[in-house]
Amino acid sequence: MLLVLITAQVVLNPIVGVTLLAGLLPALGIPGLAPRMIGVALMVGWSLALVTSPLTASMLILSRFSGIPSWRIGYRWNGPFMLGDVPLMEAWFLLANLF
Repeated sequence: MLLVLITAQVVLNPIVGVTLLAGLLPALGIPGLAPRMIGVALMVGWSLALVTSPLTASMLILSRFSGIPSWRIGYRWNGPFMLGDVPLMEAWFLLANLF
């Protein structure tokens, strides 16, 4: 989840990041990492990247229509949501992996 989120903030489109990580993570063979957890983590990272990354198409279109810079929409408006959601999702992943 964090890898998708971080790469989307820097330069990589979330679609490309998820595609690369989906091929890489199962091949690593990390013990205790279920395939369903990989899928859920990638989708959560993708959704958080879409609402915060100023490089995604949705942010660029919203920026163009509203006249507000995409970095302001992504980081200032949606950033607090992402910062509050990441610890919750991390805790949820830990609990879901236990059961």
